[in-house]
Amino acid sequence: MIKTMCVNYTPTRKELITEKFLAPLAADANWKDDIWQDYPAPFIRHHVQHRREVLVGTYGMVPKAKLAPSTKPFSTMNARA
Repeated sequence: MIKTMCVNYTPTRKELITEKFLAPLAADANWKDDIWQDYPAPFIRHHVQHRREVLVGTYGMVPKAKLAPSTKPFSTMNARA
């Protein structure tokens, strides 16, 4: 049985980001076709000059890369109050 999780998604293709959102991509912007927690993925924000820009980052309440080396890794995906 294959279990599916609700914390993955398929990001917008690179050519559609520039075409539909008019947001330039950096030459080194790179991400996978299927995104999970702590995978780099694209997001669009307004630049300080009021233009759109594409950045690549990870999602999660506490990204693994930001945990102290002595901290046991944990997932906050699907965390409830």
